[in-house]
Amino acid sequence: MIDMFKYPLFTDKTNKLLQINKYTFLTDVKFTKTMAINIIEDIFSVKVVSINTSILSSKKRRLGKFLGFKNSFKRILITLSSGQFIPFF
Repeated sequence: MIDMFKYPLFTDKTNKLLQINKYTFLTDVKFTKTMAINIIEDIFSVKVVSINTSILSSKKRRLGKFLGFKNSFKRILITLSSGQFIPFF
């Protein structure tokens, strides 16, 4: 299940959200909210207050005459209770 997390997302906006205990990850599209809550609480020993998800659309890519699609991801925004943090950030 942990392999469904692709990587944490670091942008200007997500770095500002870190200060109010909101962490952003890119995951597989089939990953559900309940699966994310269970994994985050088990691995990092924190309490998840809320979770928001959005599916990013796949983009068209062309290689010569062949048209394909880039993989699509799901963005997960996790809010932790106050006073708790994930140590890797």
